[in-house]
Amino acid sequence: MTRNILFFCVLAGSCATVACDDMDFDFGEGGGTRVESPFHYSYDVKPGGRLEVETFNGAVEIRSWDQNKVDVSGAKYANSAALRDQIKIDSHATPDGVEVRVIRPSEHHGGNMGARFVIRVPLNFVLDRITSSNGQIKVEDLEGGVRVHTSNGGIHLSRIKGNVDATTNNGAIELNELTGRAVLTTSNGHIQADHLTGPVEATSSNGSINIAFEAPPKSDIHAETSNSSIEVSMPESSAVRVRASTSNSSITSDFQVDQSGTVSKTHLEGTIHGGGPMLDLETSNGSIRLAKP
Repeated sequence: MTRNILFFCVLAGSCATVACDDMDFDFGEGGGTRVESPFHYSYDVKPGGRLEVETFNGAVEIRSWDQNKVDVSGAKYANSAALRDQIKIDSHATPDGVEVRVIRPSEHHGGNMGARFVIRVPLNFVLDRITSSNGQIKVEDLEGGVRVHTSNGGIHLSRIKGNVDATTNNGAIELNELTGRAVLTTSNGHIQADHLTGPVEATSSNGSINIAFEAPPKSDIHAETSNSSIEVSMPESSAVRVRASTSNSSITSDFQVDQSGTVSKTHLEGTIHGGGPMLDLETSNGSIRLAKP
């Protein structure tokens, strides 16, 4: 199989679009050939601006850097050059924000087409709406709010200072080091959230939920799933109220719980170290555990 050389040409100025050679990928028997074409845009922006990205059948990876520019690299693909060229990239910007949208062909051509992105933004940019399908979303090192949505793909967020709203279907959500509020929603996937400081709402189905705090929680935590387990890990000195319930499983705690209300194998209400923020935990057909690190 012959492959053409793929290269990016970075042009000076506030916006640059790169056209490069095709690259054919042979996926073997039954896989067909995928033809890709890269694109590149670069915009001067003000600190504290906003980014919106809408794509399909492709991953989105976003990291911060020390420049007041939004740099967008990516590739669109399809199983033929003609179909690939029908995919349009609508990209425009103001000093306060950047919007990038992938436009599908007007006629349906099946699933073997889409576009993926690798994007750099200023440190304190807000990710206002990042959406994809059949691809993961990854965000790292950002001091701004994050709102992301995908399906059939995971979401991976690391070192975020700002509120997070993350939603997927048939994929996991993994969040590490967050200063701010977390709203995490998935189905058929687990949720793993570590090194948190703010309030948490975590909802899944058919997936476990694991939440870990480095310092004692200062805000309420709500976790709900079905057919799987919930575990909340927090320091020995944590002072919280607890309301936990399950069915067809059990609740265990590494902490001494001063019980109040109804207490049974599947239901627990009480306080730890005199009470504080609420731990509201609910599952079915799965266990619940309050753990020490």
